[in-house]
Amino acid sequence: MTVSRDIPHIADAVYQLTPADGNPSSRANLQFVLFYQTDKPIPPLQRTHLRQSYFQTLLHYPIFHGRLHRHPVSGHSDQASISVTPLSKATLAPSYTEHLVDQPVAEIAQAKYHWDAWPPELLSIPVIREQHHEVPLAQCVVTWHPDGMGVLFSVDHSVADGVGVDILLRQWAGMARDGEMGVPVDFDHAGMYAELDGVVAQEDHWFVRHVDGVQLPLAEEQGAECSAILDSDPRTPRQVEQAMRRNVHCFTMTPAQLLRLQSDSAEPLPAIRLAYALFWQRYMHALQAAPCEPTLVNIIHSTRSLISRPHYIGNAVCPVYIRMPAQKLARQSVAEVAQEIGRHMHMQTKGAWAALLQMMQDPGRYRKFLTVFGNPQAKQMSLSNISRLRFFDADFGFGAPRFVSVYPALIPGFATWMPLGPEGGLRILWNIADQAFERMANDPMLTKYVDVVF
Repeated sequence: MTVSRDIPHIADAVYQLTPADGNPSSRANLQFVLFYQTDKPIPPLQRTHLRQSYFQTLLHYPIFHGRLHRHPVSGHSDQASISVTPLSKATLAPSYTEHLVDQPVAEIAQAKYHWDAWPPELLSIPVIREQHHEVPLAQCVVTWHPDGMGVLFSVDHSVADGVGVDILLRQWAGMARDGEMGVPVDFDHAGMYAELDGVVAQEDHWFVRHVDGVQLPLAEEQGAECSAILDSDPRTPRQVEQAMRRNVHCFTMTPAQLLRLQSDSAEPLPAIRLAYALFWQRYMHALQAAPCEPTLVNIIHSTRSLISRPHYIGNAVCPVYIRMPAQKLARQSVAEVAQEIGRHMHMQTKGAWAALLQMMQDPGRYRKFLTVFGNPQAKQMSLSNISRLRFFDADFGFGAPRFVSVYPALIPGFATWMPLGPEGGLRILWNIADQAFERMANDPMLTKYVDVVF
């Protein structure tokens, strides 16, 4: 049985957008899936309260109360700064759909939470959408199981990043559990970017130059593999998603394995940095990069150090982007590679960050940006690390989730790093070719510290 709950009349109170929403990222949804396991079915009254608190939370969520927009700097027509602009209203209401299913969560857990075991309703909202196809900016699908529930939460990527969705989930959980937001609500959305107001975008930044140098016609020739970001692919978005999902593999690192990696390091370095280095080195080995061939690593990480509060919106990322010849990468120890990665971290200026935000508001340049991170032909490792997000805090009144994941459709060559569980560790979803995966799964230098799940 399916029960649909859509409340369109609150849309004007929730969604306020700027012209920046023409960004091509609005063709994609950012999606998390959570599973909760309980001793008995969740009672109807609690289900109703969960639905009501979902809409109450959206009404108060600051992610929808402002957007960044580009405008000329006075006296400098060839430059731009970032500022908050007057708002326009959107009319797309949030969506909430419920489904009763017979499948126990325990059965999904026995399948290691592989998406082949998920109820199909939790895979029902496409990540990629047809151009100009209007859908709700926020969508939720809940499956009620005999021993718990599953939640698919989907938000248009043009108005949400991982930090924003994480905060929203915890606000919703707090409202459902205690009748109040689990995370403080900040209505001073413009104030979050006060430090960037009037900052001149650093257009000559090395990474911006690199992105602008991408030749899109070459990327379009690879449309069959890069079609998540291109318009030329003849397949439907759903066909693209299914093709991408087939190539996604899973790796995990427990807290004990991360500690072992740290203790084996000749230098006292953060475990996450050593993990970056280990995977970069072993993945390039699996790709059989030629000795003089350049290898690359792209790491997307949060820019929260630039502002006093977490950012809620708009692809606010600072990339670490490093080139290294394959021969040099193979010769170095994991600790030496980790040190090189560390030298490239936390080097972004406010001007560089403003330039990145500005670049992502331009459709052509944004496609180039995605091509940099999603090129399956390059000898590179591309990842987005969202392991700092507090997924496992989202307690709706019946305990923490047993499992949290992103939607299993990733651009070829791209990985998402997530928390393994409330005790720590990493869970990595990675879209890689089968041949490279087989080499990595049988690489003792990797499997000493990493479990290959599927």
